[in-house]
Order: sequence, then structure tokens, then C-alpha cells
Amino acid sequence: PQEEVKVMTVCPWVANTNIVETVVSTMAEEDKWKLNTWLHKPIPTDEVAAAAEELIVSGKSGDAITVGPGIMYFYPDVQTQLFLMYKIIHTILVTIGMVRRGQAVTTNQIWMTAIIILFFMGYLLHMVLTLIGL
Repeated sequence: PQEEVKVMTVCPWVANTNIVETVVSTMAEEDKWKLNTWLHKPIPTDEVAAAAEELIVSGKSGDAITVGPGIMYFYPDVQTQLFLMYKIIHTILVTIGMVRRGQAVTTNQIWMTAIIILFFMGYLLHMVLTLIGL
């Protein structure tokens, strides 16, 4: 029988473990205030375990779950969406003659094109709303 192997990860911000306690014990007193902030507050290990359980139950291979003080979420996988957006922008730039088909598009060109597309879509939405009297 073939077994399915899943690769997943749990990413706790700062978990209250022996390692963290050791680091805290060596911190300067003037830096310990950070431990009371939302970002650096150590979370109980049972919250990390609950995140791991959620990942196993609801996750799929390649997922990452992040857990912090009172917060738990799947880290969004946006690689496919970004690739498609870049592909569409590259196609637009090639079509209008801004770049050659074999030329790499720079990040600045991608962002400028995305901004122009957003403004154009906003203008179209404005025209449609005006047309229907809103």
C-alpha cells in the first residue's frame, strides 16, 4: 500500500518553552518589557499543540499555520495567483509593445502596470455606475 506523506509546518511566534525561558533569563532588565507586548508575548505550548492539531485535521501538504497570542491562521499561499498576475501583465506589456516577448519584466514595470490596470478598472466601474444612474 502506498502511503501519503504530507509536508506541513507550524510557525509559533514565541512559545513558552525552556529555550525561551533561558533566553529571557539572560535578557537585560530594560528589554524584558517586550515580553508584555502583543508581538513578543510568549504563548502556552498547548496553543502551539492546538495549531498543530488544526493543521493535521484541516491542512494539506505544503500548508503552514502561524500561531501567536490569541491568533491562529493558515499562511496564505499566493504563489499561483502572483504567477498568473505576472503572466497577464507580461502579456499586456508584450501586446502593447512595451517589452519584447523574450525580455524579462522588471518589478517596477509589473507594479506600474498593475496600478494602471486598477485605475482603468475603477474608471470602468465609475462609467457603469454612471450609466445605470447610481
